[in-house]
Amino acid sequence: MIGHLQNDGVRVRPAAKPPILIGRSDYERLHAIAVLAMARDPRGAGGLLDELARAEVRDDRSVPPDVAGLGALITFRDLTNLEDRNVRLTAEATGDPCDLPVLSPLGSALVGLTPGQFIQWLDRRGGERRLFVVAVHRPKV
Repeated sequence: MIGHLQNDGVRVRPAAKPPILIGRSDYERLHAIAVLAMARDPRGAGGLLDELARAEVRDDRSVPPDVAGLGALITFRDLTNLEDRNVRLTAEATGDPCDLPVLSPLGSALVGLTPGQFIQWLDRRGGERRLFVVAVHRPKV
């Protein structure tokens, strides 16, 4: 992993990605979404597949209810501008401004996170953003 130089010339390593957890059924659904999207959105599909590759996959019954997955309502704080945002992870874009597709860079970055975790990601303009997960609410199945 290559770091970058701060303004004072000190080399800084990029932040390590936090551990993530995914239930088996969510993993299978997310993997299918990524594979089906490979032709039309290779960057989004690749980002989601990268996240899935590093996930700890567990039996659904052993996954806590506050793990971000499809359908989860997530509150996070953007530590760049200190704004909170509420989103729902969705399989695809719906037109609802609160819905966030898992194929988007932010959507795939949030998959598998729990409250209290941080993640660093690149926004659409290539700027680094650091996010803090405040809360996750999974719908009852």
